Amino acid sequence: MSTRPAATTRRIEALDLLRGLAVFGILVVNVEQMFLPMFIADGPVAMIPGERGMLAAWAITDALFENKFITVFSLLFGAGFCLQWLRAEGDSRTFRRRYLRRLLVLALFGLVHAAFFYKADVLVIYALTALVVLPMRRLSARGLAIAGTTLLMVTVAWGTFISGPDAPEAIALQRRVADEIDSIRETGVVTVPRHEVTEYAERAALADPEEGVEFRLPMPSRPAILVLDGNNDFEQAKIEYVVFSRGPIGAATFSRVSFLAALLLLYTPFYLLWRTLALFLLGAAVVKAGLLESQSRRTWRRTAVLGFGLGLPLTIVATTLRAQAYDTQGPPIYWSHALHDISSLMLALGLGAAALLVCTHSPAGVLRRALGAVGRTALTNYIGQSVAMSLVATSYGLGLFGDLTRLQILGLSVICFVAQVALSRWWLGRFRMGPLEWLWRCATYWRRFPMRSST
Repeated sequence: MSTRPAATTRRIEALDLLRGLAVFGILVVNVEQMFLPMFIADGPVAMIPGERGMLAAWAITDALFENKFITVFSLLFGAGFCLQWLRAEGDSRTFRRRYLRRLLVLALFGLVHAAFFYKADVLVIYALTALVVLPMRRLSARGLAIAGTTLLMVTVAWGTFISGPDAPEAIALQRRVADEIDSIRETGVVTVPRHEVTEYAERAALADPEEGVEFRLPMPSRPAILVLDGNNDFEQAKIEYVVFSRGPIGAATFSRVSFLAALLLLYTPFYLLWRTLALFLLGAAVVKAGLLESQSRRTWRRTAVLGFGLGLPLTIVATTLRAQAYDTQGPPIYWSHALHDISSLMLALGLGAAALLVCTHSPAGVLRRALGAVGRTALTNYIGQSVAMSLVATSYGLGLFGDLTRLQILGLSVICFVAQVALSRWWLGRFRMGPLEWLWRCATYWRRFPMRSST
Protein backbone atom coordinates (compact mmCIF):
# COMPACT_ATOMS: atom_id res chain seq x y z
CA MET A 1 0.00 0.00 0.00
CA SER A 2 2.78 2.41 0.87
CA THR A 3 4.23 2.26 -2.68
CA ARG A 4 0.99 3.48 -4.27
CA PRO A 5 0.31 7.14 -5.09
CA ALA A 6 -1.18 9.10 -2.19
CA ALA A 7 -4.50 9.69 -3.95
CA THR A 8 -4.95 5.97 -4.64
CA THR A 9 -4.08 5.11 -1.05
CA ARG A 10 -6.67 7.57 0.23
CA ARG A 11 -9.36 6.18 -2.06
CA ILE A 12 -8.71 2.68 -0.73
CA GLU A 13 -8.76 4.11 2.80
CA ALA A 14 -12.20 5.50 1.97
CA LEU A 15 -13.41 2.00 1.08
CA ASP A 16 -11.99 0.68 4.37
CA LEU A 17 -13.72 3.49 6.27
CA LEU A 18 -17.03 2.60 4.59
CA ARG A 19 -16.56 -1.09 5.39
CA GLY A 20 -15.94 -0.24 9.03
CA LEU A 21 -19.07 1.89 9.15
CA ALA A 22 -21.04 -0.87 7.44
CA VAL A 23 -19.85 -3.42 10.02
CA PHE A 24 -21.33 -1.22 12.76
CA GLY A 25 -24.60 -0.67 10.91
CA ILE A 26 -25.01 -4.39 10.23
CA LEU A 27 -24.31 -5.15 13.89
CA VAL A 28 -27.12 -2.85 15.06
CA VAL A 29 -29.63 -4.75 12.90
CA ASN A 30 -28.22 -8.24 13.46
CA VAL A 31 -28.05 -7.91 17.23
CA GLU A 32 -31.83 -7.49 17.39
CA GLN A 33 -32.23 -10.79 15.57
CA MET A 34 -29.69 -12.40 17.92
CA PHE A 35 -31.68 -11.39 21.01
CA LEU A 36 -35.28 -11.56 19.79
CA PRO A 37 -37.37 -14.21 18.01
CA MET A 38 -37.34 -13.60 14.26
CA PHE A 39 -41.14 -13.38 14.25
CA ILE A 40 -41.07 -10.08 16.15
CA ALA A 41 -37.49 -8.82 15.75
CA ASP A 42 -38.26 -6.08 13.21
CA GLY A 43 -41.62 -4.94 14.62
CA PRO A 44 -42.34 -2.25 17.22
CA VAL A 45 -43.22 -4.81 19.89
CA ALA A 46 -41.98 -4.64 23.49
CA MET A 47 -40.46 -7.88 24.80
CA ILE A 48 -40.24 -6.77 28.43
CA PRO A 49 -43.39 -5.64 30.34
CA GLY A 50 -43.23 -1.90 31.03
CA GLU A 51 -40.30 -1.50 28.63
CA ARG A 52 -39.33 2.13 28.16
CA GLY A 53 -37.97 3.68 25.01
CA MET A 54 -39.03 0.74 22.86
CA LEU A 55 -40.59 2.80 20.09
CA ALA A 56 -37.65 5.24 19.95
CA ALA A 57 -35.08 2.42 19.78
CA TRP A 58 -37.11 0.63 17.11
CA ALA A 59 -37.55 3.83 15.06
CA ILE A 60 -33.81 4.63 15.18
CA THR A 61 -32.90 1.15 14.03
CA ASP A 62 -35.60 1.00 11.37
CA ALA A 63 -34.93 4.45 9.90
CA LEU A 64 -31.14 4.68 10.08
CA PHE A 65 -29.89 1.09 9.99
CA GLU A 66 -32.42 -1.40 8.62
CA ASN A 67 -31.37 -2.33 5.07
CA LYS A 68 -29.03 0.67 4.92
CA PHE A 69 -25.63 -0.75 5.71
CA ILE A 70 -26.13 -4.13 4.08
CA THR A 71 -26.66 -2.02 0.94
CA VAL A 72 -23.33 -0.28 1.54
CA PHE A 73 -21.66 -3.65 2.20
CA SER A 74 -23.04 -5.10 -1.03
CA LEU A 75 -21.92 -2.12 -3.11
CA LEU A 76 -18.44 -2.42 -1.59
CA PHE A 77 -18.31 -6.13 -2.41
CA GLY A 78 -19.07 -5.35 -6.04
CA ALA A 79 -16.44 -2.59 -6.07
CA GLY A 80 -13.88 -4.93 -4.54
CA PHE A 81 -14.66 -7.60 -7.14
CA CYS A 82 -14.11 -5.09 -9.94
CA LEU A 83 -10.79 -3.92 -8.45
CA GLN A 84 -9.59 -7.53 -8.33
CA TRP A 85 -10.46 -8.38 -11.92
CA LEU A 86 -8.96 -5.08 -13.19
CA ARG A 87 -5.68 -5.92 -11.43
CA ALA A 88 -5.75 -9.42 -12.93
CA GLU A 89 -6.47 -8.25 -16.49
CA GLY A 90 -4.51 -10.35 -18.95
CA ASP A 91 -4.46 -13.37 -16.65
CA SER A 92 -8.14 -14.29 -16.69
CA ARG A 93 -7.64 -18.05 -16.25
CA THR A 94 -5.63 -17.62 -13.05
CA PHE A 95 -8.09 -15.01 -11.84
CA ARG A 96 -11.09 -17.32 -12.34
CA ARG A 97 -9.41 -20.20 -10.54
CA ARG A 98 -8.38 -18.09 -7.59
CA TYR A 99 -11.67 -16.28 -7.41
CA LEU A 100 -13.70 -19.48 -7.38
CA ARG A 101 -11.53 -20.74 -4.54
CA ARG A 102 -12.06 -17.43 -2.77
CA LEU A 103 -15.83 -17.77 -3.07
CA LEU A 104 -15.77 -21.37 -1.85
CA VAL A 105 -13.91 -20.37 1.31
CA LEU A 106 -16.28 -17.43 1.81
CA ALA A 107 -19.26 -19.78 1.56
CA LEU A 108 -17.69 -22.14 4.10
CA PHE A 109 -17.18 -19.23 6.50
CA GLY A 110 -20.83 -18.34 6.01
CA LEU A 111 -22.11 -21.86 6.66
CA VAL A 112 -20.20 -22.15 9.94
CA HIS A 113 -21.29 -18.64 10.92
CA ALA A 114 -24.95 -19.41 10.25
CA ALA A 115 -25.00 -22.83 11.92
CA PHE A 116 -23.40 -21.79 15.18
CA PHE A 117 -23.75 -18.03 15.65
CA TYR A 118 -26.12 -16.03 13.39
CA LYS A 119 -28.65 -17.73 11.16
CA ALA A 120 -29.37 -14.86 8.72
CA ASP A 121 -25.80 -14.89 7.38
CA VAL A 122 -25.06 -13.04 4.12
CA LEU A 123 -21.71 -14.58 3.20
CA VAL A 124 -23.20 -17.66 1.52
CA ILE A 125 -25.54 -15.41 -0.47
CA TYR A 126 -22.61 -13.19 -1.46
CA ALA A 127 -20.64 -16.21 -2.67
CA LEU A 128 -23.58 -17.44 -4.75
CA THR A 129 -24.24 -13.98 -6.20
CA ALA A 130 -20.58 -13.48 -7.09
CA LEU A 131 -20.78 -16.61 -9.25
CA VAL A 132 -23.47 -14.87 -11.31
CA VAL A 133 -21.36 -11.69 -11.54
CA LEU A 134 -18.27 -13.52 -12.80
CA PRO A 135 -19.42 -13.92 -16.46
CA MET A 136 -20.52 -10.25 -16.49
CA ARG A 137 -17.09 -8.81 -15.71
CA ARG A 138 -16.45 -7.96 -19.37
CA LEU A 139 -19.36 -5.51 -19.50
CA SER A 140 -18.50 -1.84 -19.83
CA ALA A 141 -19.12 0.56 -16.98
CA ARG A 142 -22.23 1.74 -18.83
CA GLY A 143 -23.45 -1.83 -19.29
CA LEU A 144 -22.88 -2.63 -15.61
CA ALA A 145 -24.72 0.53 -14.56
CA ILE A 146 -27.70 -0.12 -16.83
CA ALA A 147 -27.97 -3.77 -15.80
CA GLY A 148 -27.63 -2.90 -12.10
CA THR A 149 -30.12 -0.02 -12.19
CA THR A 150 -32.71 -1.99 -14.16
CA LEU A 151 -32.42 -5.00 -11.88
CA LEU A 152 -32.62 -2.82 -8.78
CA MET A 153 -35.81 -1.14 -10.00
CA VAL A 154 -37.37 -4.54 -10.67
CA THR A 155 -36.39 -5.86 -7.23
CA VAL A 156 -37.73 -2.74 -5.50
CA ALA A 157 -41.10 -3.30 -7.16
CA TRP A 158 -41.09 -7.06 -6.57
CA GLY A 159 -39.81 -6.71 -3.01
CA THR A 160 -42.56 -4.21 -2.23
CA PHE A 161 -45.14 -6.69 -3.49
CA ILE A 162 -43.88 -9.76 -1.61
CA SER A 163 -43.19 -7.77 1.59
CA GLY A 164 -46.63 -6.17 1.74
CA PRO A 165 -48.98 -6.13 4.71
CA ASP A 166 -49.17 -9.04 7.12
CA ALA A 167 -52.55 -10.35 8.09
CA PRO A 168 -54.02 -8.20 10.92
CA GLU A 169 -54.01 -11.22 13.23
CA ALA A 170 -50.23 -11.55 12.74
CA ILE A 171 -49.73 -8.28 14.59
CA ALA A 172 -51.83 -9.49 17.49
CA LEU A 173 -49.87 -12.75 17.50
CA GLN A 174 -46.58 -10.86 17.78
CA ARG A 175 -47.83 -9.14 20.92
CA ARG A 176 -49.19 -12.44 22.26
CA VAL A 177 -45.74 -13.98 21.77
CA ALA A 178 -44.22 -11.31 24.01
CA ASP A 179 -46.85 -12.02 26.68
CA GLU A 180 -46.29 -15.78 26.42
CA ILE A 181 -42.54 -15.36 26.72
CA ASP A 182 -43.01 -13.23 29.82
CA SER A 183 -45.06 -16.07 31.34
CA ILE A 184 -42.37 -18.62 30.43
CA ARG A 185 -39.74 -16.33 31.94
CA GLU A 186 -41.62 -16.24 35.25
CA THR A 187 -42.72 -19.88 35.51
CA GLY A 188 -39.95 -21.75 33.72
CA VAL A 189 -42.64 -23.78 31.95
CA VAL A 190 -43.62 -23.76 28.27
CA THR A 191 -46.88 -25.19 26.96
CA VAL A 192 -47.00 -26.62 23.44
CA PRO A 193 -50.17 -27.73 21.61
CA ARG A 194 -50.26 -31.51 21.55
CA HIS A 195 -50.59 -31.71 17.75
CA GLU A 196 -47.21 -29.96 17.46
CA VAL A 197 -45.44 -32.73 19.40
CA THR A 198 -47.77 -35.70 18.87
CA GLU A 199 -44.99 -38.10 18.00
CA TYR A 200 -42.93 -37.21 21.07
CA ALA A 201 -45.95 -37.10 23.39
CA GLU A 202 -47.07 -40.59 22.35
CA ARG A 203 -43.63 -42.11 22.71
CA ALA A 204 -43.14 -40.50 26.12
CA ALA A 205 -46.67 -41.53 27.21
CA LEU A 206 -47.40 -37.97 28.27
CA ALA A 207 -50.79 -36.90 29.55
CA ASP A 208 -53.17 -35.34 27.09
CA PRO A 209 -54.45 -32.11 28.63
CA GLU A 210 -56.70 -30.00 26.43
CA GLU A 211 -54.46 -26.96 26.75
CA GLY A 212 -51.38 -28.79 25.50
CA VAL A 213 -48.24 -30.49 26.72
CA GLU A 214 -46.19 -28.74 29.41
CA PHE A 215 -42.40 -28.84 29.51
CA ARG A 216 -40.25 -27.53 32.33
CA LEU A 217 -37.12 -25.76 31.09
CA PRO A 218 -34.70 -26.69 29.71
CA MET A 219 -37.01 -28.28 27.16
CA PRO A 220 -36.11 -31.70 25.69
CA SER A 221 -34.46 -31.46 22.29
CA ARG A 222 -36.87 -33.66 20.32
CA PRO A 223 -40.15 -31.77 20.94
CA ALA A 224 -38.35 -28.46 20.49
CA ILE A 225 -37.15 -29.55 17.05
CA LEU A 226 -40.63 -30.81 16.14
CA VAL A 227 -42.08 -27.35 16.78
CA LEU A 228 -39.21 -25.54 15.06
CA ASP A 229 -39.68 -27.78 12.03
CA GLY A 230 -43.36 -26.83 11.72
CA ASN A 231 -45.15 -23.85 10.16
CA ASN A 232 -46.61 -22.18 13.24
CA ASP A 233 -44.81 -18.84 13.65
CA PHE A 234 -46.39 -18.22 17.05
CA GLU A 235 -45.22 -21.52 18.55
CA GLN A 236 -41.83 -21.31 16.84
CA ALA A 237 -41.18 -17.88 18.38
CA LYS A 238 -41.85 -19.26 21.87
CA ILE A 239 -39.53 -22.21 21.31
CA GLU A 240 -36.84 -19.91 19.90
CA TYR A 241 -36.85 -18.08 23.21
CA VAL A 242 -36.68 -21.37 25.11
CA VAL A 243 -33.84 -23.03 23.17
CA PHE A 244 -31.67 -19.95 22.71
CA SER A 245 -31.92 -18.76 26.31
CA ARG A 246 -32.05 -22.12 28.13
CA GLY A 247 -31.05 -24.81 25.64
CA PRO A 248 -30.74 -27.46 24.45
CA ILE A 249 -27.92 -26.35 22.16
CA GLY A 250 -28.79 -28.97 19.53
CA ALA A 251 -32.27 -27.51 19.06
CA ALA A 252 -30.83 -24.00 18.79
CA THR A 253 -28.44 -25.22 16.10
CA PHE A 254 -31.34 -26.86 14.27
CA SER A 255 -33.21 -23.54 14.35
CA ARG A 256 -30.29 -21.74 12.73
CA VAL A 257 -29.66 -24.37 10.06
CA SER A 258 -33.33 -24.69 9.11
CA PHE A 259 -33.66 -20.89 8.87
CA LEU A 260 -30.61 -20.68 6.61
CA ALA A 261 -32.00 -23.49 4.42
CA ALA A 262 -35.31 -21.64 4.05
CA LEU A 263 -33.44 -18.39 3.32
CA LEU A 264 -31.36 -20.01 0.58
CA LEU A 265 -34.12 -22.13 -0.98
CA LEU A 266 -37.16 -19.86 -0.73
CA TYR A 267 -36.10 -16.22 -0.32
CA THR A 268 -32.75 -15.98 -2.10
CA PRO A 269 -33.66 -17.26 -5.62
CA PHE A 270 -36.86 -15.18 -5.76
CA TYR A 271 -35.58 -11.88 -4.37
CA LEU A 272 -32.38 -11.60 -2.35
CA LEU A 273 -30.02 -12.93 -5.04
CA TRP A 274 -31.26 -10.37 -7.57
CA ARG A 275 -31.16 -7.39 -5.24
CA THR A 276 -27.63 -8.33 -4.17
CA LEU A 277 -26.62 -8.81 -7.81
CA ALA A 278 -27.97 -5.36 -8.70
CA LEU A 279 -25.86 -3.77 -5.95
CA PHE A 280 -22.76 -5.76 -6.94
CA LEU A 281 -23.12 -4.51 -10.51
CA LEU A 282 -23.58 -0.89 -9.42
CA GLY A 283 -20.54 -1.07 -7.13
CA ALA A 284 -18.49 -2.54 -9.99
CA ALA A 285 -19.76 0.16 -12.36
CA VAL A 286 -18.52 2.92 -10.03
CA VAL A 287 -14.99 1.47 -10.08
CA LYS A 288 -14.91 0.63 -13.78
CA ALA A 289 -16.14 4.12 -14.71
CA GLY A 290 -13.24 5.63 -12.79
CA LEU A 291 -15.54 7.63 -10.53
CA LEU A 292 -13.23 6.99 -7.58
CA GLU A 293 -10.51 8.86 -9.48
CA SER A 294 -12.22 12.22 -9.15
CA GLN A 295 -10.28 14.68 -7.01
CA SER A 296 -12.97 17.38 -7.08
CA ARG A 297 -14.01 18.40 -3.58
CA ARG A 298 -17.09 20.06 -5.07
CA THR A 299 -18.15 16.81 -6.78
CA TRP A 300 -18.04 14.78 -3.60
CA ARG A 301 -19.70 17.52 -1.53
CA ARG A 302 -22.60 17.80 -3.99
CA THR A 303 -22.97 14.02 -4.14
CA ALA A 304 -23.04 13.78 -0.35
CA VAL A 305 -25.66 16.54 -0.10
CA LEU A 306 -27.77 14.83 -2.77
CA GLY A 307 -27.54 11.42 -1.11
CA PHE A 308 -28.28 12.59 2.43
CA GLY A 309 -30.72 15.26 1.28
CA LEU A 310 -32.93 12.68 -0.44
CA GLY A 311 -32.15 9.60 1.63
CA LEU A 312 -32.77 10.92 5.14
CA PRO A 313 -36.24 12.42 4.48
CA LEU A 314 -37.30 9.29 2.57
CA THR A 315 -36.26 6.89 5.31
CA ILE A 316 -37.89 9.01 8.04
CA VAL A 317 -41.13 9.08 6.06
CA ALA A 318 -40.87 5.31 5.48
CA THR A 319 -40.46 4.56 9.20
CA THR A 320 -43.25 6.97 10.12
CA LEU A 321 -45.62 5.30 7.64
CA ARG A 322 -44.68 1.87 8.93
CA ALA A 323 -45.22 2.84 12.56
CA GLN A 324 -48.61 4.42 11.82
CA ALA A 325 -49.83 1.52 9.68
CA TYR A 326 -48.42 -1.27 11.86
CA ASP A 327 -51.70 -2.08 13.59
CA THR A 328 -54.01 -1.44 10.65
CA GLN A 329 -51.68 -2.96 7.99
CA GLY A 330 -53.06 -0.47 5.48
CA PRO A 331 -51.67 0.60 2.08
CA PRO A 332 -48.93 2.85 3.60
CA ILE A 333 -47.08 -0.36 4.52
CA TYR A 334 -46.44 -0.92 0.79
CA TRP A 335 -45.04 2.59 0.40
CA SER A 336 -42.78 2.18 3.42
CA HIS A 337 -41.06 -0.87 1.88
CA ALA A 338 -40.39 0.92 -1.41
CA LEU A 339 -39.19 4.11 0.29
CA HIS A 340 -36.82 2.15 2.53
CA ASP A 341 -35.26 0.47 -0.51
CA ILE A 342 -34.81 3.75 -2.39
CA SER A 343 -33.51 5.60 0.68
CA SER A 344 -30.94 2.83 1.29
CA LEU A 345 -29.32 3.51 -2.07
CA MET A 346 -29.44 7.29 -1.59
CA LEU A 347 -27.82 7.07 1.85
CA ALA A 348 -25.18 4.68 0.50
CA LEU A 349 -24.38 7.30 -2.16
CA GLY A 350 -24.13 10.01 0.50
CA LEU A 351 -21.94 7.91 2.79
CA GLY A 352 -19.63 6.94 -0.06
CA ALA A 353 -19.16 10.55 -1.14
CA ALA A 354 -18.59 11.67 2.44
CA ALA A 355 -15.97 8.95 2.97
CA LEU A 356 -14.10 9.95 -0.19
CA LEU A 357 -14.31 13.60 0.81
CA VAL A 358 -12.87 12.86 4.25
CA CYS A 359 -10.09 10.56 3.08
CA THR A 360 -9.02 12.51 -0.01
CA HIS A 361 -9.11 16.03 1.37
CA SER A 362 -8.81 15.79 5.15
CA PRO A 363 -5.94 14.85 7.46
CA ALA A 364 -6.12 11.56 9.33
CA GLY A 365 -8.47 11.72 12.30
CA VAL A 366 -9.40 9.47 15.17
CA LEU A 367 -12.72 8.44 13.63
CA ARG A 368 -11.14 7.78 10.25
CA ARG A 369 -8.42 5.57 11.75
CA ALA A 370 -10.92 3.75 13.98
CA LEU A 371 -13.38 2.90 11.20
CA GLY A 372 -10.55 2.11 8.80
CA ALA A 373 -9.09 -0.47 11.19
CA VAL A 374 -12.46 -2.23 11.46
CA GLY A 375 -12.86 -2.04 7.68
CA ARG A 376 -9.48 -3.67 7.05
CA THR A 377 -10.58 -6.58 9.25
CA ALA A 378 -14.23 -6.56 8.14
CA LEU A 379 -14.64 -10.34 7.76
CA THR A 380 -13.12 -11.04 11.17
CA ASN A 381 -15.27 -8.35 12.76
CA TYR A 382 -18.48 -9.43 11.00
CA ILE A 383 -18.17 -12.99 12.28
CA GLY A 384 -16.50 -11.93 15.53
CA GLN A 385 -19.42 -9.73 16.57
CA SER A 386 -21.78 -12.67 16.09
CA VAL A 387 -19.55 -14.87 18.26
CA ALA A 388 -19.43 -12.21 20.99
CA MET A 389 -23.17 -11.54 20.94
CA SER A 390 -24.03 -15.25 20.92
CA LEU A 391 -21.99 -15.63 24.12
CA VAL A 392 -24.24 -13.02 25.71
CA ALA A 393 -27.52 -14.22 24.21
CA THR A 394 -27.48 -18.01 24.17
CA SER A 395 -27.52 -20.79 26.75
CA TYR A 396 -23.81 -21.60 26.34
CA GLY A 397 -23.12 -18.03 27.50
CA LEU A 398 -25.19 -15.65 29.63
CA GLY A 399 -28.52 -16.77 28.15
CA LEU A 400 -30.03 -13.27 27.84
CA PHE A 401 -31.97 -14.00 24.64
CA GLY A 402 -35.38 -12.32 24.95
CA ASP A 403 -34.54 -10.74 28.32
CA LEU A 404 -33.23 -7.33 27.20
CA THR A 405 -35.14 -4.21 26.18
CA ARG A 406 -34.60 -2.76 22.73
CA LEU A 407 -32.70 0.18 24.22
CA GLN A 408 -30.40 -2.24 26.03
CA ILE A 409 -29.88 -4.19 22.81
CA LEU A 410 -29.02 -0.98 20.95
CA GLY A 411 -26.60 0.02 23.71
CA LEU A 412 -25.00 -3.42 23.65
CA SER A 413 -24.31 -3.09 19.93
CA VAL A 414 -22.50 0.22 20.55
CA ILE A 415 -20.40 -1.32 23.35
CA CYS A 416 -19.53 -4.29 21.14
CA PHE A 417 -18.43 -2.05 18.28
CA VAL A 418 -16.27 0.16 20.51
CA ALA A 419 -14.52 -3.01 21.70
CA GLN A 420 -14.06 -4.09 18.08
CA VAL A 421 -12.46 -0.76 17.21
CA ALA A 422 -9.96 -1.10 20.07
CA LEU A 423 -9.16 -4.73 19.24
CA SER A 424 -8.83 -4.02 15.50
CA ARG A 425 -6.39 -1.20 16.05
CA TRP A 426 -4.37 -3.26 18.53
CA TRP A 427 -4.29 -6.24 16.16
CA LEU A 428 -3.25 -4.25 13.08
CA GLY A 429 -0.45 -2.68 15.08
CA ARG A 430 1.10 -6.17 15.24
CA PHE A 431 -0.25 -8.09 12.25
CA ARG A 432 -0.72 -7.42 8.54
CA MET A 433 -4.41 -8.41 8.39
CA GLY A 434 -7.20 -9.93 10.46
CA PRO A 435 -7.01 -13.66 11.31
CA LEU A 436 -9.92 -14.65 9.07
CA GLU A 437 -8.67 -12.37 6.28
CA TRP A 438 -5.29 -14.14 6.54
CA LEU A 439 -6.91 -17.58 6.39
CA TRP A 440 -9.08 -16.47 3.46
CA ARG A 441 -6.04 -15.16 1.56
CA CYS A 442 -3.95 -18.28 2.20
CA ALA A 443 -6.78 -20.55 1.01
CA THR A 444 -7.37 -18.39 -2.08
CA TYR A 445 -3.73 -18.46 -3.22
CA TRP A 446 -3.09 -21.92 -1.73
CA ARG A 447 0.08 -20.81 0.05
CA ARG A 448 1.02 -19.42 3.44
CA PHE A 449 1.47 -15.66 3.71
CA PRO A 450 3.36 -13.91 6.50
CA MET A 451 1.06 -12.77 9.28
CA ARG A 452 3.18 -10.56 11.51
CA SER A 453 3.73 -6.96 10.55
CA SER A 454 7.26 -6.07 9.47
CA THR A 455 7.13 -2.74 11.31
